[in-house]
Amino acid sequence: MGQYIVRRLLAAIPVVLGVVIVVFVTMRLIPGDPIALQYYQSQGVGSFEGMVSQEVLDVARAAYNLDKSVPHQLLLYMGDLFTGDLGDSIKSHRPVGDIIKDHAPATLQLTFAGMFVALIIGIGAGIVSAVKHNTIVDYAAQVFAVSGVSIPTFVVGILLLYAFAIQLNWFPVISNGFGKQLVLPAISLGVAAAAILARLTRSAMLDVMGRDYIRTARAKGLRERVVIWGHALKNAMIPVITIVGLEFGGLLAGSIVIEVVFIRQGLGFQLINAISVRDYPLVQGLVILSAVVYTMVNILVDVTYTYLDPRVRLQGQSG
Repeated sequence: MGQYIVRRLLAAIPVVLGVVIVVFVTMRLIPGDPIALQYYQSQGVGSFEGMVSQEVLDVARAAYNLDKSVPHQLLLYMGDLFTGDLGDSIKSHRPVGDIIKDHAPATLQLTFAGMFVALIIGIGAGIVSAVKHNTIVDYAAQVFAVSGVSIPTFVVGILLLYAFAIQLNWFPVISNGFGKQLVLPAISLGVAAAAILARLTRSAMLDVMGRDYIRTARAKGLRERVVIWGHALKNAMIPVITIVGLEFGGLLAGSIVIEVVFIRQGLGFQLINAISVRDYPLVQGLVILSAVVYTMVNILVDVTYTYLDPRVRLQGQSG
């Protein structure tokens, strides 16, 4: 098992490096000079032409290596990256690592809360739908699944915000904390993933419940609860667990929109602001962090998969 994890970690390195290169180059293809933009915004006036001398701009560009060619900048950035230095934000002049430390908890809270909502509602609805196959409960669960996938996340967030925060005043409009402030953002983020998990769980459960070993378990006189939870569910969870890893990445990306809707000061909110002002180091650091987290979660999912299906474990050890 240890060798399998090491191989997966080594295989993840080229993926992360590829993300670094793509983001680095893409940011520099976006029109706009980040240094000039920062200086101009600091003046607080509508027309900035001539407000800052070219010499001042050149010195600032040199401080961020923006006076060099893109390949040269990339090499310098890679060198700093391997030492753990993500650079300094052009806008705030703070180390990117410090900004991530300050705002990561808000995003992680939202992402894990959204995943919790997705798992509880999605898997629960899928199991009930399969057990109550071709009943009104099954049809209602399928309607929920289709609706959850079809409605954009930000629309769900706006509707929940209007209904429960503005009209009913049950929750705060600005959700920048934990507990009660996290409820609406978590539901908004988790609904789409819950719909996908519900459909997949239903399909997997229906497939498993038609297998011979399930019929054998029932023929032995086992209670239906034992058959479902002790025999069917474990095997039905194998494809579901795989999707959970992918959905976690989707929730991590979807948290950007939800943080903007609920004005939650997380990494997604910082990323939107950083892109708008061309803050290269901050954008690069946030995207690299997302890539690393997404990769680690998928490795964790694969390890969990091996415990659910011994055949995968054997293949991983022999490979």
